[in-house]
Amino acid sequence: MTRGGINFIEVLGRFRQKQAVYFDEILYIKADGNHSKIYTKSQRVYSLKLTLRDLLLKADERFLRVHKSVAINSTFVKRLDLSNNMVRVEDTMLPVGRAYRKNTIQVLSKIWV
Repeated sequence: MTRGGINFIEVLGRFRQKQAVYFDEILYIKADGNHSKIYTKSQRVYSLKLTLRDLLLKADERFLRVHKSVAINSTFVKRLDLSNNMVRVEDTMLPVGRAYRKNTIQVLSKIWV
């Protein structure tokens, strides 16, 4: 289920044309100040002038904030390394913040059961 019936985020592609990036294509999102970078399965990176918080309001329930500057698509999580506070999404290791650790464990344990 998606929020508001939308299952994509509109970004500017090459040559500044609008392009849809579907949620099932997004691996993770990193915050960069007032901007966010979306990393996809096809190894493309899109930059948006939108905060991570605002972007997560548009995303659906599979997106999980694991750090103050990182949100992941929980369907692509391969491993949760609690001893190093890291989560592996496909081939990328991403940090898990102390404030987000408990919620990350709860949400991912529901998915993996």
